Amino acid sequence: MGNLNIPSQQWLEEQFEFEFCSECGGDVEHHDALPLLGNWFARCKFPRDGDGKLHPVVQSIHDGDGETA
Repeated sequence: MGNLNIPSQQWLEEQFEFEFCSECGGDVEHHDALPLLGNWFARCKFPRDGDGKLHPVVQSIHDGDGETA
């Protein structure tokens, strides 16, 4: 059964309620929810660069500096 029965923003909030993304290190505001095959999937707005480093905006969240963009 798919999860498209809930709004995309609600799904993102539930997805990142207790953890950061394993791909980019971000949370709710760093992702878009895309429907695919009856389910929501999170797409990183700020993926890691080629060296595996976090995007500066996401890194500032982890450092506690707040958003800089």
